Amino acid sequence: MDSLLTAMDLAEYGKLHPMSLSGGQKQRVAVATALASGKRILFFDEPTSGLDYEHMKAFSERLKEVKATGTTPVVITHDIELLADSCDHLVLLSEGKVKWSGKCDNDTLNRIEKHFENKSFRINKNKEEAMKKQKSPIARVWELGESGHKQIMISIILAVLGVLAGIVPFVMAAKVITLLIAGEKELDIYIPYIVTGVAGYLLNTFLYTGALGISHKATFRILKEIREKVLAKLPKLPLGTIMEMKSGRLKQTIVDQIESMETTLAHVFPEIVSNIGGFLVVWIYMFVIDWRLALLAMIPLPVGMAFMFASMRGYGDNYAKSVEITTNMNESLIEYTGGIEVIKAYNQGNESYATLKERCLANASFFYDWMNRSKTNIYAMIIAPATMLTVLPFGWLFYQNGSLTFDEFLVMIILSLCVTGPLLAVLDFVDTLAKLGTVVGNVDAILYAKEQEHITEGSGSITGNDIDGSYVVYGICSYQRCRKRNGDNKTSYIFDG
Repeated sequence: MDSLLTAMDLAEYGKLHPMSLSGGQKQRVAVATALASGKRILFFDEPTSGLDYEHMKAFSERLKEVKATGTTPVVITHDIELLADSCDHLVLLSEGKVKWSGKCDNDTLNRIEKHFENKSFRINKNKEEAMKKQKSPIARVWELGESGHKQIMISIILAVLGVLAGIVPFVMAAKVITLLIAGEKELDIYIPYIVTGVAGYLLNTFLYTGALGISHKATFRILKEIREKVLAKLPKLPLGTIMEMKSGRLKQTIVDQIESMETTLAHVFPEIVSNIGGFLVVWIYMFVIDWRLALLAMIPLPVGMAFMFASMRGYGDNYAKSVEITTNMNESLIEYTGGIEVIKAYNQGNESYATLKERCLANASFFYDWMNRSKTNIYAMIIAPATMLTVLPFGWLFYQNGSLTFDEFLVMIILSLCVTGPLLAVLDFVDTLAKLGTVVGNVDAILYAKEQEHITEGSGSITGNDIDGSYVVYGICSYQRCRKRNGDNKTSYIFDG
């Protein structure tokens, strides 16, 4: 046993608990366990997955030693280096069927590699086509959440009506102020304007509240449907794919990230449409009154937006990085708390806590630096809504030269106070839409993952009936995806399912 541990480069870890080992070390422990079992036939499923070239060679030498004892190893692998170094007979499986089989020689290996390279090319082309057809995050969420479509449409209609009703009090206030300045003292003249303004305000409140209530309910339905689709997909994935997904990452995606979409989705559908509509209605009304002031009122907006876009440069990449760093921290936290008994029992507390501490500090440092770089957004919030900077001086100038009446000037002042608000509310969704894109991407990584193919009936046969199972290592090859490894001046493709 000691010699086997030494051969697999595990001698120094002999007294450690397997839970404290790295992924590659655990892989070598599993291989060593099989080699030490003394069985007459040994099956190895992807034994070199995660191993570097040096450890692959060590495993290959152990296979040769096992073969010399009369044991028959059967290796399921995509590692052509391993096949070339240790296998005697090859069987190629594709789509659950035996394509052909034969002795392991250079011609056979070249044939396998060419076969896999052609398949790799076709799969890469399919991925490229899928990327070209990729939809926007909003469109993708809309596609996934069919159960909430009707309620979302109702909320959008109510929100648009609410924004239009919210403009009424400003117009009525302008009428009242005009009458006051004109010296009107009859209360009966003011009452219709006051009642209409109050009614518009109440209607805006009622419609807006109702729209958000319906939108939130619809969003919870959509998120429920997305989670159900993700959970229904997981049992269909290959076991190797599931094992590669750490529990912290799955929890982060299915629970935290999908939940984080709730506020965005509940507001983005009704508010973007309604606020864009509200902005256009107010601005067109201003344009009808005086097109010059309507254009001048918009000057501060692009200036403020320049500061906003400067602070948000690279927002999508930064948010994706923040998700990665937070996920890494959560993974360390779950692994640390879940394995605390083993960690303490084998005196690995300092090392494990150091990793957790490092990732927590990296998370805090990243967010501090990111927020520090985003301070210019403050100037955007100050400058963009400052329509009075242009409306007051130029409006007074137009009033003085007689091209603008006092009533029109007063209405333009009041309308300019509410024209940029809806547009700024829309721009507030820029960062949340970037977040939504990252979350949808993580969800689609699960939903678009290749499913396990279950073959009910096999076909094909293995040729070479004169082969004696003793002293032979069988290599069984199948294809799903490939990666590349370099070592000892050798380069080959490893096909990892």
